[in-house]
Amino acid sequence: MQSNIFSRQPPAIRSFTLALIACFALIFINWRYEDYITPVRNLVHRAFNPIYALASYPVLSGDWFRQQSKSEDQLRRENTAMRAELLQNRVRLQKLAELSAENTRLRGLLNTPLIIDGRMLISEVIGTDTDPLRQILIT
Repeated sequence: MQSNIFSRQPPAIRSFTLALIACFALIFINWRYEDYITPVRNLVHRAFNPIYALASYPVLSGDWFRQQSKSEDQLRRENTAMRAELLQNRVRLQKLAELSAENTRLRGLLNTPLIIDGRMLISEVIGTDTDPLRQILIT
């Protein structure tokens, strides 16, 4: 009677252990003999680079074709979304610039020679509120 080839389980633990030992050996050789391995690595890279380029050509050409075939309406929507994102990033940048200026001003105040009786606690402003009647200090 012939045994079923699918009934046997592959020796996964043995294969995994062997692959793990081979990986650590290659890492050690790469670390220890870097001067000898670098030219081999460069040679293999130069040899396989055209194969990588040919293999990635269908994906890159598909991406290029999809980009070129976008409709004017899609491009306008994308442009509008990018402008909105740019506006949000400008607002964030302006807030960060204001906070940075305020932190610089506060650090300048801490360097003043006149210190009134009491403790001095160095802090940094991490946020502001637009409500002028509300001020919260978190320590």
